[in-house]
Amino acid sequence: MNLEKAEQSIKSMVVIACVLAGLTFIGIILSATVIELPLNWWSLIDVIIFLSLAYGVHKKSRACAVLLFAWFTLNQLILLTTIKSGASAPVTLILGYFLFKGMQGTFTYHKHHISDTSIVDDGDKGKWYKRLNLVSFYLSILVWSLLFLLVITSVVIINTSILPSAVAQVLLMIFLILVVVGNVVFSLTSIGLGIASLVKREKKRKFSIMGIIFSGLFALIYFTVVPILISSYP
Repeated sequence: MNLEKAEQSIKSMVVIACVLAGLTFIGIILSATVIELPLNWWSLIDVIIFLSLAYGVHKKSRACAVLLFAWFTLNQLILLTTIKSGASAPVTLILGYFLFKGMQGTFTYHKHHISDTSIVDDGDKGKWYKRLNLVSFYLSILVWSLLFLLVITSVVIINTSILPSAVAQVLLMIFLILVVVGNVVFSLTSIGLGIASLVKREKKRKFSIMGIIFSGLFALIYFTVVPILISSYP
C-alpha cells in the first residue's frame, strides 16, 4: 500500500465510523418511537465510542484504528447472537474489509511520515495525574477494584449477622448504587482519556490501551446486562 492509498483508506475508515455512529443514533430514535430494534438509549455508548475513535483515526492514530476495528467486530458478533440471522453478513464483511484497510493505512502512514522521535516524549516527567494514559489506566483499575470490593462486601453482609438484616440491606443498596454509578462515570472517563492520550501520541501507549480495554469491558458488561435486568423485572 502506497501513501496515497493509505490516506484514502484512513479517510474511508473515518467516514464509515461516522456513518455507523449516525445509523446507530437513528436506530435508537426509531426503536424508541416507531419500530422495535435491538437498540436502546444504552446504545449511545456505541455512538460516543465510534465518534471518539473516528477522531483518533482522523489524527492517524494506529491504536485508535485497531480499537475501532475491534469494537466494530465485537458489535457485529453481539448483533449476530442477538438477532440470530446472517442476513447482514455481506454488508458486515464489506465494512469490515474497508475498516481493516483503514487500520492498515494508519500503519503505512506512520511508516512513511513519522519517526520514533516525533512521538510526544512525556517520559517519566511530571505528576502522574497530568498524564492521560496513566489516569486512564488507574481509573480502569479503580473500576474493577470497586466492583471486587462490592462483591466481597455483599458476601460478608449476606452471610454474617454483623448488622441487623434491615440495616444491612439498606447499606448494601446504597453502596451498590454508589459503586455502579461511580463505575459508569469512571469507566467512561477512562475510555475518553485513553483515546485522548492516543490522539496526543503520548509514550507508553500500553497504559492507554489497557485503560480503554478494561474500562470498555466493564461498560460493555454494564450496558448489556442492565437493560436485560430492567426489561425482565416484573
